[in-house]
Amino acid sequence: MLRQARLNVLTRPSRPSAEEANHASRGHPRRARRQRVRQVTGRTDFHSRLHRDEATVRISARGAARLTGAAARALAATGTPEPDGWTRATLPVESPDHAHAMLLGLGAEAEVLAPDLRARIAVTVRTLAERYV
Repeated sequence: MLRQARLNVLTRPSRPSAEEANHASRGHPRRARRQRVRQVTGRTDFHSRLHRDEATVRISARGAARLTGAAARALAATGTPEPDGWTRATLPVESPDHAHAMLLGLGAEAEVLAPDLRARIAVTVRTLAERYV
């Protein structure tokens, strides 16, 4: 009997089983996970750290329709319409790499005005043009 108890102690997993986690979260399997994420990151702290940079752009109506999340909200809140139908705005971005990928994804529907990011996108566009033309 003592031998069996030792075996159970040695083989018991360090994490709770799915059943124990469900019981702990009162039958809601995602509740425990959400609570743990809040403990680790802190909800407000997470959002304040998410968009640390900004990108100043001109964007067409088609490009604006493709924006989502914080970028779409920033465009709606602070965008300035221009006579040619495009909108000038400062969009929140996670990093220069994120802005580069996001704005290249909009193709010709966006024009980057921020000098550093504009130069980086110009290099990428030249490389693409050499590759495909």
